[in-house]
Amino acid sequence: MVDENVLQDALLHLCIFAETVCWPKLFNTAIDAYMISEQHMHRNILLEHVDLIYSRTHPDSTLREFVMDSIRNLSSPDSYKAYMEIAQQHEDFLANLLKNFSVGAEAKNKKSMFGNTKSYFMSEEPFTLSKKAFPRNDDEL
Repeated sequence: MVDENVLQDALLHLCIFAETVCWPKLFNTAIDAYMISEQHMHRNILLEHVDLIYSRTHPDSTLREFVMDSIRNLSSPDSYKAYMEIAQQHEDFLANLLKNFSVGAEAKNKKSMFGNTKSYFMSEEPFTLSKKAFPRNDDEL
């Protein structure tokens, strides 16, 4: 039988890969499986997972949003202190943490993954570049 942590690690790596290469269907399937498993494990997001996400994703990552929502919705108000080690390693994590917690009660009322409707999916709409964004001169080809 496969260890749950090994499976969660693999799903997270798959999420990061899919987000990096902009593969929405793979990302959506992987993040859905990851979140369902995390819900069933009834645990806070692991420090190793936060570190991995902040080491390997871009600043506007959906996974980073997931991390902030997960930490914001911890059962104990002091539970976020466990993540200070990550804040020392990743300045952008600290900035996100301060930004999210400075919003106060409004942030706490946001929908999160545990028990409600917020989703962390990538849009599957096809991405096209407009000619206006990248005009070209056919004479140069």
